[in-house]
Amino acid sequence: MMTFKRIKYAVKSALLRLYSRHICPPPTDAKKIPVVINNFNRLTTLKRLIASLTSRGIDNIIILDNASTYPPLLEWYKNCGHTVIHLEGNLGFKALWKSRHTKDLYRKGWYIYTDSDVELAKDCPDDIIERMLHVMTVERPSALKTGPSLLINDLPDCFANKTDVIAHEQKFWEHREGDLFRAPIDTTFALYRPISGLNRSRAAESYRLAPPYALHHHPWYADSANPSEEELFYRQACTQPTMWTSAAK
Repeated sequence: MMTFKRIKYAVKSALLRLYSRHICPPPTDAKKIPVVINNFNRLTTLKRLIASLTSRGIDNIIILDNASTYPPLLEWYKNCGHTVIHLEGNLGFKALWKSRHTKDLYRKGWYIYTDSDVELAKDCPDDIIERMLHVMTVERPSALKTGPSLLINDLPDCFANKTDVIAHEQKFWEHREGDLFRAPIDTTFALYRPISGLNRSRAAESYRLAPPYALHHHPWYADSANPSEEELFYRQACTQPTMWTSAAK
């Protein structure tokens, strides 16, 4: 018997599916779907993420800056060649859906939303966006969002929380359906339907692609005993800590 939450999600999913198919269909060229990067005081990982996108022909990039104060980042923004939207404050990982300046980014079409501390793995195929779109329009048309998998098989011993991260993430590799894993996705790179949002409900249908469609989450590869100057600046300025940055302090 379906619970109320599952019935509610099924109805919402059906409406979103109709809207995203008939009223606001995806562009013919999937690489034109905007990639919205949520950033706060990160420069090195942001540049690596962008390089991993542009090298695959993905260049419709929009950066949401959460009132960063890191001088090298602010200087880089001036000539980065990408759209930068400076938000009214540090709105955290939900910035896209919380800011009054960004509503059109998710209401008017398909979009990709991601944190700035991830990077497409070296062997991730160039058709990553096409693959995610195919999953959501053909293979799993009820899916709210789809993203790459997060690698955990190559984390270095110098990362203090290695064991905890693997223990936490391992369960997301358990429910395999062909080339997909049925698993929740937070804000680490995912394709969303128009007007949809984060939705952490267990009833929400979301998938992670099996490797080689995968991501590196850079904080998991850091030398915990020797943080960089940039990382120290980030931690000291961070008012919206993540699960693992909190553990690193």
